[in-house]
Amino acid sequence: MNFPGCQVVARVKAVREYADGFRQVFGKEGITIDTFVKAIASFERTLLSGNAPFDRFIAGDSNVIGSAQKRGW
Repeated sequence: MNFPGCQVVARVKAVREYADGFRQVFGKEGITIDTFVKAIASFERTLLSGNAPFDRFIAGDSNVIGSAQKRGW
């Protein structure tokens, strides 16, 4: 996002639905850089890529990605 933490907090606080949601989840602490990071981390843990070529590569199929992708890895 390339924003300083204080700008992120200010932008999130400006959206009423987010402010309400943070209060519901984090109580009086509300929106802080720490609760923002916790919320993003919780969201990211729900993301599953499933059967992408890189997932198959990590599982042992070395033929599913190219040499440039392997160099990037």
